[in-house]
Amino acid sequence: RHNSMTKKTEIKKVRCNICSAGCPIDAYVQDGKLLSLEGSRDWPGQQGGLCSKGAASRQYVYNKDRILYPMKRVGERGSGEFERISWEEAYAMIANNLLRIREKYGSQFYAGYPKWYRPALLRLANAYGSPNYCTESSTCFQSAAMAWRSIYGNNICFPDMMHAKTVLVWSNNLYYSNISMAPMYQSLTERGVNIISVDPRETVTSQAADLHLKLIPGTDGALALSMGQVIIEENLYDHEFVEKYVYGFEEYRAYVQQFKPEKAAE
Repeated sequence: RHNSMTKKTEIKKVRCNICSAGCPIDAYVQDGKLLSLEGSRDWPGQQGGLCSKGAASRQYVYNKDRILYPMKRVGERGSGEFERISWEEAYAMIANNLLRIREKYGSQFYAGYPKWYRPALLRLANAYGSPNYCTESSTCFQSAAMAWRSIYGNNICFPDMMHAKTVLVWSNNLYYSNISMAPMYQSLTERGVNIISVDPRETVTSQAADLHLKLIPGTDGALALSMGQVIIEENLYDHEFVEKYVYGFEEYRAYVQQFKPEKAAE
């Protein structure tokens, strides 16, 4: 950590945008150059911590391959020959090509994107006239959020781990991907909570668990369905809740019969 008391070193309060957690960061800047960074120490629950990706933010800023201004290809494709152009020229070139493509082929293009540029690309797809906007969210947070809203009718809530007696951590390495929850996770072991980790990898999180289910990659679905089969057949589910709120339970009961533990184990 650099001495923040020197005249030329400033602490800039910024926000990490590598993932949607948006952790607050204390950035140490001297003469306009980023010296180092750490998690904000005045943010409850963070206490100066950052995940490995956030801690490597300086590498993003000063990576030798980072493109800082528009470049136009001047050689053959694949030759690696580019020249610097102005932003105005770049915008005009992009706009003209997009209009030319829409005129010739129509507006039904597919818009996929890196995570950071989600709002901007959605606006572009709408303005261009294409409904084909797709994100990675179906395999990320939105699938869980949609399931939650369809069952409970409200926005997703975080688990009440403070009062839990058993915690199931499924393919989540908190110490790397959700470091703000790491202190909470550590407190579980101190309270004697039974922790089950489902992950094909050996991680810091799985090593702290009481039971590590080290499944074969790609078999998460089979394990989950097998769990559902056991919960139903051993009558471990909340009948009142299912009867009042669950749609398609009988179909689900029939489907999971294919995934008895003996079959899932294969």
